[in-house]
Amino acid sequence: MAVLTIRQQLYRTLKQRILDGVYPPGAHLNIDIIAKEQGVSNSPLREAMTLLVKDRLVENRPNAGMYVIEITPQLYRELVDTINIWIEGAYRLCLKYGKTECLLALMEERLRALKKVIRRGTDRERIFAILDFQRCFVTATENTVFISSFGSEFDRLCLAYYYNHLGREIDWDINVQRAATIIDAVKSGLVDTVSDMIWTWSVPHFEANQIPEE
Repeated sequence: MAVLTIRQQLYRTLKQRILDGVYPPGAHLNIDIIAKEQGVSNSPLREAMTLLVKDRLVENRPNAGMYVIEITPQLYRELVDTINIWIEGAYRLCLKYGKTECLLALMEERLRALKKVIRRGTDRERIFAILDFQRCFVTATENTVFISSFGSEFDRLCLAYYYNHLGREIDWDINVQRAATIIDAVKSGLVDTVSDMIWTWSVPHFEANQIPEE
């Protein structure tokens, strides 16, 4: 097993803290403070943050420093639209190349995982499990370029979904029902129904006041 460099370790740590909400959207990532907390010099930390900028989870503001991205209504809508296009396109690829059986196997596996998380998980874990179920459309294509492109936005989508659900009264069980229904539609070859469900599953709007202040 390859040993991670300090930069890679810091990258993983910071990324997970962003996704876990330790550093919420809009939070200032003070390099001096974080370097002291992590017991490292500023240089590898800056390199790690540069990787997060490439992931578009962090932005470098001129004369201000590094900040976790803001989740705006526009960004949320753009992410949801883009991901839904990818998922629907992935479904069409599965149909074109005979990957339906692979897709169904993945969906059944993710549905079992989703049921467990909905019962016992945190809201953040539930959000990830729901999106992970949807991601199986892309995984089933076995198209490495497509999978990589989808993965490049997956973390930002998880972040946006989570902060859009804060403070909401949510019937989490309905997501299990939706997953089971979409599996039945795939089995029955109801292509238009599957496409419609992909587009109607996402929360259609963003509540900007859901993001807590630092």
